[in-house]
Amino acid sequence: GLNVAFLDVEDKATPFKIASITTAVLFLYCLTLPKTKAIKSKAKTLKDFLYGSEIKMLLQDRSFKILFLCVTLICIPGAFYYSFVNPFLNEIGVENAAAKMSLGQITEIIVLLLLPFAFRVFKLKYVIFTGLVLWGIRYLLLCLGIMLDSEFLYIVCISIHGFAYVFALLSAQIILDIKVPEHLRSTAQGFFSFMSLGIGTFIGSTLAGEVVGVYKLDNGMHDWFNIWLIPGIFGIAVSVFFLIYFKGFSSNSQPRT
Repeated sequence: GLNVAFLDVEDKATPFKIASITTAVLFLYCLTLPKTKAIKSKAKTLKDFLYGSEIKMLLQDRSFKILFLCVTLICIPGAFYYSFVNPFLNEIGVENAAAKMSLGQITEIIVLLLLPFAFRVFKLKYVIFTGLVLWGIRYLLLCLGIMLDSEFLYIVCISIHGFAYVFALLSAQIILDIKVPEHLRSTAQGFFSFMSLGIGTFIGSTLAGEVVGVYKLDNGMHDWFNIWLIPGIFGIAVSVFFLIYFKGFSSNSQPRT
């Protein structure tokens, strides 16, 4: 983000070139990692994975069902942020938008370091709820920022990213690794990624594009207030649903095998 803003290439293809080169470097680095023994899964095909006994074991526990459902649903409003906050900031004339959006990654690192403390002080349910509700609150802050013409509120919205992402999605992944038996962990993490980064993000990206298209004005600008209102209300609704129906994990809450 800092590099893109420094080079002044937000409206060019250069960021894609930078990303492709960086990805190639990461690919080569992965080849240097030590070999690890994989835990074999019974699933051989996508159908086996989605409808097999391992997924059924995970979903027989109500707490896992609610957790999977909510992290999938919260990725729908999440897609609005990743796809359209930068175009929004550029459209309304915020300078160095890409650099300012990197504040989200900075807070993500800080909150990640604070996560063990949060787990010790607060119940798991409320840590995840905080992350979920912040996905909705951040969009309402954008609406308020538009009403007040306040760049400060836009920066607050971006800075909240670390709390929203780490408390909701990363916390859920860590808990899965703790609560799920070892032989089901790879299946649980795979299903988590499939539902959140796959199904949830796909629906969210599609919906975000449609909503932004609907609220495009005749002059080429957008009615951003109504655009942000939709994921804001949706995100808060998901968090309230989680708060009501998620009863938490007991000390021995594990899928039966």
